[in-house]
Amino acid sequence: MQQAGYRMVYDQTQLSQMKLGKNEKLLGLFNTSHLSYDLNRIKKNLPEPSLK
Repeated sequence: MQQAGYRMVYDQTQLSQMKLGKNEKLLGLFNTSHLSYDLNRIKKNLPEPSLK
């Protein structure tokens, strides 16, 4: 994906620190399967972002 011009982030910290230009592409890979439910994400202190 990087060869196609995407910048990739893997956790909430990287996402919050990302500064993109107007035409840059971003791909967020926060889990190997699906994102955790909010209850589990908070309880286990997982570094995944939420939609809040």
